[in-house]
Parts: sequence; C-alpha cells; structure tokens
Amino acid sequence: MAEMSGPHYVPALRKGLALLELLAEEGPMTLAQVERASGLNRTMSYRLLRVMGELGYIEHDPTRHQYELGLRVLGLGAMAAGRMNLATVAGPFLDAVRAETNETVTLGVLAGKQVIYLEMREGPHGSDMAVRFRGRDAAHSTSVGKAILAFLPEEVRETRVASLSPMPSVTPSTIVDAVTLEGDLLRTRERGYALEDEENAVGERGVGVPVLDAQGLPIAALGIAGPIDRIDLVHADLTAARLWRASREMSRQLEHAPAVIAS
Repeated sequence: MAEMSGPHYVPALRKGLALLELLAEEGPMTLAQVERASGLNRTMSYRLLRVMGELGYIEHDPTRHQYELGLRVLGLGAMAAGRMNLATVAGPFLDAVRAETNETVTLGVLAGKQVIYLEMREGPHGSDMAVRFRGRDAAHSTSVGKAILAFLPEEVRETRVASLSPMPSVTPSTIVDAVTLEGDLLRTRERGYALEDEENAVGERGVGVPVLDAQGLPIAALGIAGPIDRIDLVHADLTAARLWRASREMSRQLEHAPAVIAS
C-alpha cells in the first residue's frame, strides 16, 4: 500500500481547499473567474465547486452566476470565534444587561446572509423566545444583523446588502428589497442603533448595537429582544444606551477601544 502522506497526497482535496481560500480572499466569483484565478481548467473547477456546493461549503447564485463561501464554512468560522475571546468577554455583560432589562440578550456575528448567535441570555419571563432561537437568523430581518450591516463602511455595506438578495420574507413586516433595507440601515446609523419591529417574529421587537474594533468597524452586535408590549419604541433610545455601554466595555476588554466610527 502506498504511503498516505507527502505534498501530492489527495490532490483534489488540496485543490478544493485552494478554491475555498480563493473565494475567501476575492469574494463572489463566476466560474470563468475561478478558472482564471485558480489555474484549474473549467471542468475541474466546476466539479470541485459542485461537490463543495452539495456539502454546503460553497453557494451558487444562479441570478448572478457567481460562487461564494457557503454557510457551512462561515458557520465553522463563527463557532471558532465563539470559543475564543469574544464570547468569553461578552458573557458577564450579557448577564448584566439581562439583569437590568429583564429581557433576552444576544451576541451575534455576521456570516454570509445570516447572523450566527455566539451567546444568548434568556429573560426571566419564561417566553418561548429561547426555543425559537435556532442559533442563527436572517441578517436582514434582525436588529443584530442590521446593527452590523449599518456600521460597515459605505462601499462594504452596499456590497453586503446586494449579496443578501433575494431576501426571504420571514414575516409580513420583513424588509425584502435592497433599496428599502439600505434606507433602513442609513436611519439605523443616524440614530445609533438598529430596530427590528416584528420583522423576524410576529409579536416581537428587537434593538441592536454593534461591537466595534479599534477602527470603529463592527465585529459583532448585541441585541435585546422581547414581546412588543415590553419592547416599547418610545423607550428604544434608553434600551440602546444600555447596550452601547456594554458594547464599549466589551471593546475595551478586547483591547479595541474604538476612537471613531468608520465612515
């Protein structure tokens, strides 16, 4: 039996991983672009992309004819982040916000078209919200997702918003087109926090703020969610202010301490 080692062992696997790295560096690409950039012929490029697509590592947009990293890759990255400093630092702050507000508090990161929750603290009211949380939600329908998107630099934000299409309608109130979402994100940035008004679950609202790095760029977001009779839009400013205090303290402990918000 040949020795199962050496730089040429499992060449298809090596080529597939190289394609994943290429898409991570370059973003969405057409088959022709993948072929040119990778040096692989069209047949091999297509076969590798198709197999990784079937496994969830690659997503194909049939409208734009582009390939990009799939949720399985992004989810693995988010899970790794969850085992690192961010989730560890966030824990006490989520506990403190929950104790003060008596509502469910979450920490999430953006992964493709979705938000992946690294941490959650359920409120004491015994609602079904914790049951509904599946560990991930659509980015465009949540205050956590919109808080991250809104505080990205303009060019990056526009690209990310375009990549969300088509946007599924989670509830009748969900924003499902890029123009309307872009307007909502601009208002979010102006007032300093994101709102989710029955967009992700009927009868529930959410308020979200970003967690910023030293350059003022969002690395995650904190959110408070609860029934509409307790998450009052009139007091949303106060809720956001409490989240911002936690966000800034998190940034300091992560040694980010943002001086400015990136524009």
